[in-house]
Amino acid sequence: MRAISSLRPTTYAVTRRFIKDRTARVGVIGLGRIGLPLAMRLSRAGFAIHGFDVDPARASKLCLRRSYLWQLTPNEKVNGTDYGFRVSCDLSQVSESDIVIICLPLIPGEALEPDLRLIRETAFGVASNLHAGQLIVIESPADPGMAEEIVVPILESANDAHLKVSRNTGATDEIFVGISPRRANDGDFSVDSKEAPKLAGGVDTLSMELTAELYSSVFETVIQVPCPSRAAILKLLEASYRSQNAGALRGKLKQLCHRTGSDIPGSPAGRSAQPQPRMRDADNNVASMNVPIDPFYLAWKESELGFHF
Repeated sequence: MRAISSLRPTTYAVTRRFIKDRTARVGVIGLGRIGLPLAMRLSRAGFAIHGFDVDPARASKLCLRRSYLWQLTPNEKVNGTDYGFRVSCDLSQVSESDIVIICLPLIPGEALEPDLRLIRETAFGVASNLHAGQLIVIESPADPGMAEEIVVPILESANDAHLKVSRNTGATDEIFVGISPRRANDGDFSVDSKEAPKLAGGVDTLSMELTAELYSSVFETVIQVPCPSRAAILKLLEASYRSQNAGALRGKLKQLCHRTGSDIPGSPAGRSAQPQPRMRDADNNVASMNVPIDPFYLAWKESELGFHF
């Protein structure tokens, strides 16, 4: 595996070639239940991975080849001892990556509105270390408009190289911004899980194509979405539907069952014992992602825009 060693400005064609031959250097920011399984999956596919996390304890455990996620199966924890990627807390080193994937949680505020401070702070940190041709992918749960209204302006205004986000111009002084909001089945963050189709959007067509190319290397089905807000809306609709299934409670029960060795409600055996068809079909939960941001985003956006749904 090629070591991550130096900054290398690229173009759309070069970055896409790096992805195709799996020599792209990928930085994953946030090594929680979204970022770590994704980093492991990309590492297994042959990409050079540099993981970033603000929690020194996580970085230390990964350096010792130890996992801290209960969602990973015992077999994955054994196989995951050979992660094959670097880990650090120094965000300035994202300059060495061809692709940067932001996998941070969207924390709810007191009124259940999305608290975007962590996303903003990270965007500023990434902006300070950009180089031409980089692909920035927002894997974090995103509300419609977050990429264009928050992330893109920060990336463009806070980088010293005066790089602009690509708008299908194909210039050599541009970066690319994609979006692929995480969609999980029944709180399943397993590295080897067969997930729902992966959404791949972008601020422009070039960004969408690069994002789709990346995820096609590690996911069976990737659906290209023409604009980032549409990808976020699809995720929002999906999560709002799942909230009807008492998801937060099911998520807690799943963790309890895991720790006590009981049958997990979401397993085939557990579902077959559930009397109501709706319970057997309820294979997702709110707690698996944005506890409990997604369904309540509508009310927050309603007040921000000054109208009622």
